Amino acid sequence: MDTVTSQAQEMYNAYRFGRFNYAAKRPDTEPLLLALLSRTNKDSRLFDIGCGAGFWTDTYVKFGYSPDRITFLDLAPGNVTFLRKQGLHAHCGSVMHLPFKSNVSDLTICNGVIHHTSDPYTAFSEVVRITKPGGYIYLNVYNLWNPYFYIVHKAAFGIRYLYWNLDRRRSSIGLYIPLRVLLSSRWHF
Repeated sequence: MDTVTSQAQEMYNAYRFGRFNYAAKRPDTEPLLLALLSRTNKDSRLFDIGCGAGFWTDTYVKFGYSPDRITFLDLAPGNVTFLRKQGLHAHCGSVMHLPFKSNVSDLTICNGVIHHTSDPYTAFSEVVRITKPGGYIYLNVYNLWNPYFYIVHKAAFGIRYLYWNLDRRRSSIGLYIPLRVLLSSRWHF
């Protein structure tokens, strides 16, 4: 496993990102995904690659997809355990080497994942490999000109550098307390 993947696995296993980042309004941020879900066959095999803690599960079900027709994959073992406890088909693995046969997915969703890899071409090739001919792929990556890219990736570079290059335990405690105080008045974890 390369360094980028290893660091992503460690971070996403330690911190479950999900409902707190957009709350109930998150589906509104993905109108193209909602449109695709509304027009695809509900008997399709749906694969959610990089599913995190399964935020989109409720949306898939709302659009008529049966949970037993959905396969989830995430890099973080903690997310996979969380999803399995809910009775969902979840696998631990990387988008760089998907643990699925070729041509198994009618609809493959890879939302906000491959731009975090060391080789986006390989990641995209894997998504294409598991998708059936004539199937659909929903792929979402950050827009270089979106302010979110600059806030999270450019402005927060110093925080990420300190975390990955200093003793993680000390830097986590040092970053956790001010972030928790800042976020506690507005967000609920």
